[in-house]
Amino acid sequence: MKAFDYYEAENIDQAIGFLQEFNGEGSLLAGGTDLIVSARGKKTYPKGVIDISKIEELCSITLENNKIRIGAATKLYKIVKSDIVNKYAGILAVAAGKVGSVQIRNMATIGGNVGNAAPSADLITPLMVLESKAVVVGPEGERILLVSEMFKGPGSTVLSSTELIKEFIVPCASANTGLVYLKNGRRPEMDIAAVGCAVRLEVDSKNKRITNACVALGAVAPTAVLVKGVNEKLNEKILNTKLCEEIADFCSEQVSPITDVRSTSEHRLHMVKVLVKNGLKGAYTDACG
Repeated sequence: MKAFDYYEAENIDQAIGFLQEFNGEGSLLAGGTDLIVSARGKKTYPKGVIDISKIEELCSITLENNKIRIGAATKLYKIVKSDIVNKYAGILAVAAGKVGSVQIRNMATIGGNVGNAAPSADLITPLMVLESKAVVVGPEGERILLVSEMFKGPGSTVLSSTELIKEFIVPCASANTGLVYLKNGRRPEMDIAAVGCAVRLEVDSKNKRITNACVALGAVAPTAVLVKGVNEKLNEKILNTKLCEEIADFCSEQVSPITDVRSTSEHRLHMVKVLVKNGLKGAYTDACG
């Protein structure tokens, strides 16, 4: 691994200043679980590394106006253990708990998991179905993006080289909402998802009909996919086995998985159907109480 300059930013403005100084050749360090691996694998050679892990406002979880605000440098173990997250957006705690090992979760951050833009990242699809937003900060100030609109391709986001993610704004799930995150891999623990699936269903408590629905899929396209058309197909309907199968088939038609070391394209398409069906059933059961 080549030598690099190391800087510890005291605040966000200073971190942005360092990014400007390195003019696209600086890398942010919060947990380092991806950055260090990438550098050792000779995929990334940053001239400068900017440590943002000590900036307090990037490491907090707060509840404000029915929204959870999660700092981008918040460790995944804090999300897993957070009473706020578990109560109002439990799917995020579940997804965070599926990332790597305990040791990795003690270091890895939500900003790194999302900002690396891996199509298989566990937290991206749950953030998508929750209609979460990212607050991005750069030299020109702040801007707010839907998480579902942040990605251009594998490892590529719409952020410039002088911007960083400050925090995520996650709407609290309403009553009678079911949320499920499922992943498939070669082994149940410490594996990157071959397919990931997040489902959100909102149900009318009186007639059990679906009032809002959302499905997001990971590792089956160049970016995580928020499947369009699911809400229209499920709205005002009562979930049953036939409808689950129809939605599963529909979702599998909206993605373009590849064959790689983790899975074949055929297996991924099959698992999309399996996970969507199981996710819909689980979310509907939770929503109906």
